[in-house]
Amino acid sequence: MVLIYHFILFIYNLTIYIPFFALLHRAADTEEDQMLNAKYAISCSRKIGACVFLTPEDIVEVKSKMIMTFVAELWAAFFVREAYEKAQG
Repeated sequence: MVLIYHFILFIYNLTIYIPFFALLHRAADTEEDQMLNAKYAISCSRKIGACVFLTPEDIVEVKSKMIMTFVAELWAAFFVREAYEKAQG
């Protein structure tokens, strides 16, 4: 139950800092738009400190295992930031 709470909190915090979740809900018209959206998502993830192992092509082709790794890295970045803030505060 605590894990679910942390995941919901994680998603909430990401929606504040990373606006690319809104891009995932709307379909891009062309493959070029899809590629630009994927590059933007990866760029935002790197800015918050996540270690990204996938390419924009993996997102466009919807490789589920790579996308799961991507989400796991975002989650890990959140927990690292949370631990750092606890240590500082």
